[in-house]
Amino acid sequence: TDIGFEGLGIICDPVYISGKQSTDAKQSAEQTGDNADEEHKNLGSGSFRLRRIMVWLHPEEYADSWGYQTIQALYAIGSGGFFGRGLGNSIQKLGSVPEAQNDMIFSIICEELGIFGGLIVLMLYAYLLYRLFVIAQNAPDMFGSLMVSGIFIHIALQVILNIAVVVNLMPNTGVTLPFISYGGTSIVFLMAEMGLALSVARQIK
Repeated sequence: TDIGFEGLGIICDPVYISGKQSTDAKQSAEQTGDNADEEHKNLGSGSFRLRRIMVWLHPEEYADSWGYQTIQALYAIGSGGFFGRGLGNSIQKLGSVPEAQNDMIFSIICEELGIFGGLIVLMLYAYLLYRLFVIAQNAPDMFGSLMVSGIFIHIALQVILNIAVVVNLMPNTGVTLPFISYGGTSIVFLMAEMGLALSVARQIK
């Protein structure tokens, strides 16, 4: 078939060939990006629970979207080292860690006070829970024992869930850290629980 001189020139022209390859590569990249966006969209709209599990298992793959908070919290803990940057010297709390004053406050504690400070906080919680356990065991009646046991379980679960989320041992749940996270209502209820526990402790002979 006679393709003519123009067609022959197009076929033999290396500029045209390289341009055609560049266009094909660009279209392929755009199609790949569209497929990734569609996958993310389907994952987000199809199953919220599945999305949380995927982010928990592979937070680095979602570092720019759903896993951003977890990744930044881990950066904060890692940058603090063993003794931390110093009280009030956190960098991540200035905007890098979302909800740094709420869910992720423990990561900021570790950044400012280091792993050592984080262990001190855990020891204080352990002592508080130990005292609640003693009060529940020695309560003068069943009602007091059950009430303090409920307070013990409530605080213990909050501490475990919050810290597990911060260090990425479980999917994000949005549970605050008792007595430390920002929130007036939370503090009011926690202090009311402490008052009830102390009222039971006063009755122990």
